[in-house]
Amino acid sequence: MSYPFVLFDFDGTLCDSAEGIIQGMTLTFAAQGRPRPSDDAVRGVIGLRIEECFLRLCPDLAPEDIPAWIAIYREEYLRRGHLLNRLFPGVEETLAGLKRRGVIVGVASNKGQPGLERAVENLGIGDYCDLLAGARTDLPRKPDPGFYRSCIAPSLPGIAPDQVLMVGDTSTDLRFAANVGMPACYAAWGYGNREECLALRPRYVSESPALLAGIWK
Repeated sequence: MSYPFVLFDFDGTLCDSAEGIIQGMTLTFAAQGRPRPSDDAVRGVIGLRIEECFLRLCPDLAPEDIPAWIAIYREEYLRRGHLLNRLFPGVEETLAGLKRRGVIVGVASNKGQPGLERAVENLGIGDYCDLLAGARTDLPRKPDPGFYRSCIAPSLPGIAPDQVLMVGDTSTDLRFAANVGMPACYAAWGYGNREECLALRPRYVSESPALLAGIWK
């Protein structure tokens, strides 16, 4: 089937950002005098809201302390972590191919809107993206369907959710697609738990960005 619009997750789907995120988390925990989480633990929370990331990595963290942790992490990530970002192999070629087909390309991320825009620009893929939807203060985030209604649907007049293919590497992305009524493709090259994601029965499974083109054939 051919979809007129494809919506990509960012971290773990388009962008291999684990190294920078791990570095940012390591420095944040050090600044707070806490033992650093393992690399695998950090990879396991990529894609969640940053508040939830900290609560999962540090379950005894007091909710009132979370804003200070977030501020440290963002400062460290903006200073050096983002410089470690890179596209997964085949991503740019895949985006270019979709644009040639006339497919509308969007990005839906729980990364803050300014950070998402900056990351897309730094990676040189802005020309391929028609829509960048990142997290905004006081608005829902994935997997809440309100994120789609607030940040995505207004830019897609005349396109129903079942015409939008959601491509993401975590259960957050797949549950978001199910909550909205979008077909989903599990990006198996990313950071998500494979067993957990497959249990959600996505319509498609792709082992690499290059293989996504087969969905439009």
